[in-house]
Amino acid sequence: MQRTDFAEIFLEHFSSFPLTWENVFRGAEYLDKTKKEVVDLLLVLRNEGIFISLKCQKDPNKRRDVKLAKWTIKNAKAALKQLRGGIRTSQNKGYWCEHPRRGMVNFKPNEIQVTHGIVLVETVEVVRLEDDCAIEISGIPVSYFSVNDFLNILKELRTIKDIQRYLESRKSLLEEILATLGSEKTIYEFYILNNGVFPKSISLSQIGVEVESNKEQIDKLIRQKSLMDKNALIIENVSNALSKRLEGYEKGLDKKTSMEHDSPFNRKNYLLMQNELCGLVLDERRKIGNVFFETMEKVRAEDNKESMIYKAIWSDSKPYFQYVLAASKGVERKELLKRSEVLIRTALAEYNKTRGMIITYNQDIDNFEVVLINKYDRNEYEVKIGKQLFGQLKMTDIPIERV
Repeated sequence: MQRTDFAEIFLEHFSSFPLTWENVFRGAEYLDKTKKEVVDLLLVLRNEGIFISLKCQKDPNKRRDVKLAKWTIKNAKAALKQLRGGIRTSQNKGYWCEHPRRGMVNFKPNEIQVTHGIVLVETVEVVRLEDDCAIEISGIPVSYFSVNDFLNILKELRTIKDIQRYLESRKSLLEEILATLGSEKTIYEFYILNNGVFPKSISLSQIGVEVESNKEQIDKLIRQKSLMDKNALIIENVSNALSKRLEGYEKGLDKKTSMEHDSPFNRKNYLLMQNELCGLVLDERRKIGNVFFETMEKVRAEDNKESMIYKAIWSDSKPYFQYVLAASKGVERKELLKRSEVLIRTALAEYNKTRGMIITYNQDIDNFEVVLINKYDRNEYEVKIGKQLFGQLKMTDIPIERV
């Protein structure tokens, strides 16, 4: 196995937690006898995807300066060629991937709308690529990163939507910046300093001056961001946990309640739940996570043996969608599931929403229960109960920030 293969596996695993593994595909091949690889990695959310082509050195200590620059330019072109072929051919040919959780996943021709292409090349130095390294393929923007820089972008931005937004903002930079690898730390710090906006016609040297002169403020912003991101992990944990069925999930449930769960042999509804959570931008994950954390802490602090607390929340980006966050202790799981369904249905009735999700944390078994309703029709009974359960409850609204 070559070092690039190890790097692909590492990148798959590294990205699988913040993005959720179900949205990460490695080694997809065309549905023909060629077994030719599409690209090295696909990051997919619903029907949109980022295609990634990766090149690593056999020995990263072997090259420096001019030799490293030559190797980087040569391999950036090779990765670009693979990316170009992958994007164009995927629009006309079906392809598939053997996924570690989902098994065999098939993609129809042009099923995934490619929003961005990314070329990753391993370099520890800043390298300016040659002019023939394209910055778009058939209208699809192409971005170039060193492998380490892109791992840091993944770690900081944490969602496919935020990565897409970063790449989209980055397009406004001068071509000399877009065709340079190894300087992303400075570019990202400038992005943080300017609240997620890149002004047009600014050079890399000007960005460097701005970053250097505002170093103290940038460090403060990054520390603040790290603290704010902490509770986004709760939502990422819920999304990740959905992929694994609670062992003995049917124990103590009646037949009707048990039948409402996916069959262990044909699980697909959990993907719909994941999509709702993965479709949140980082700032939404943070703020929903904050409310959820407060709810769980209140239950933990309760002296009563039995307690259940819930809150209603919605985001500006999904005004039609209602979230209810709940936490409990001392409530039997069968009863908890019934209460959860009542809460989400009556919340939809009270707030006049058509879709919604409740996430309930069961402190007794350290487990999340998730109920998703994709199409809700109001009825007078649930409107009445919704008024009782939510009428005096303060609705939490989430205005979205870029970074």
